[in-house]
Amino acid sequence: MKNIFIACILLFSLAGCETAEEKAKAQAIHDAKIIKQARADLMAELKVKKEAEEAKERAQKKADALKNEKLSQVGISIQNKEITINPEKAKDFFNNLGKKMEEKIHSLTQSLKKGMIEDQDTGVHIDETKINIDLNKTQDFLHTWGKKMQSFVKEIDNMAKSMNSTIDTQIK
Repeated sequence: MKNIFIACILLFSLAGCETAEEKAKAQAIHDAKIIKQARADLMAELKVKKEAEEAKERAQKKADALKNEKLSQVGISIQNKEITINPEKAKDFFNNLGKKMEEKIHSLTQSLKKGMIEDQDTGVHIDETKINIDLNKTQDFLHTWGKKMQSFVKEIDNMAKSMNSTIDTQIK
């Protein structure tokens, strides 16, 4: 019985022992799995960064196209750090703007001569007997008009800054 017991202990102890070769193989398999996972994580991270850069480039191109579209209405185009001004288109734009303002002023003048003004956008209504001013509509109108003017001024300012930076880089 004693011999059988010793033989069982030896068998169990030998079965639990791994050789150095087996340990090295297990470690190599484990290391390969870790490397594969790290590579997959790195590739996913690089893909996300690349997509973010592409999205940023698309947004910048879209913003530039929108800016160029607005400026092209005035007859100005910016391409490859070159500014091209079409005098005829600029002249037409400002002439049309002047005509629109002139028509509006003429319309208001005629209405004032008659003693009646009714403008839904500004909230002003004048007739022969009274003057009504809706301050909320007037405030909204002035606020909207102010934003439009700020936008226009910013566009001109940005254009001037980009021209200055282009000139500065060409001088250097």
